[in-house]
Amino acid sequence: MKHLKGILAAVCSLCMLIMLAGCVPKGAAQNASSSVATGSHDDTASFAAVESSETTSSSSVEESRESAPPSSQNEEPESQNTADAGTSDGEIRIRLLYEGGETIAVLEDNPTTQSLLSQLPATVTFDDYAGSEKIAYFPHDLSVQDAPDGYDPARGNVACYGPWGNLVFYYQEASYADGIIYMGRVESGLEELASMGAGFEVTVEQIS
Repeated sequence: MKHLKGILAAVCSLCMLIMLAGCVPKGAAQNASSSVATGSHDDTASFAAVESSETTSSSSVEESRESAPPSSQNEEPESQNTADAGTSDGEIRIRLLYEGGETIAVLEDNPTTQSLLSQLPATVTFDDYAGSEKIAYFPHDLSVQDAPDGYDPARGNVACYGPWGNLVFYYQEASYADGIIYMGRVESGLEELASMGAGFEVTVEQIS
């Protein structure tokens, strides 16, 4: 009987354990395990996201450094062209073209010269005057604006005789006269011009 009572007590204890075990929800253990696993996964994902963000930021910095222009301190300064834009010496030149030669004259920039240039190119008739001048008339009289009272011309001078408004080339010395306006000088071809007779055609043009 004592042995039977002991067996019954053991069976009762086992039943109590089974009943207590049955009170625990079936998915409780699995949920607990899943929660642990999920938490671990979330921590891993967060760490990976942070690491990826740091990598992207580092890459952006490197790309920015590579694409940035070099420092201006190392750049060579641009060369500046200090040469004058023009090559002209500023002188006014005219050319007389005629049968047998040409004559070049350098003129001053004054109202009388400008009144001549405004009519060029032109073909006019040159005549000899007083055995020392070659003279020509243009469609419009040359200007006497700001002209002096007179002038003492030298051989090779170019002038205007104000009262007549004509162009004069002196191939010989001449005396002072009122109304003579100095315009310039013959640069080349004076002898050729002097050798021409009376009434010869000349084309006058500006060349500079």
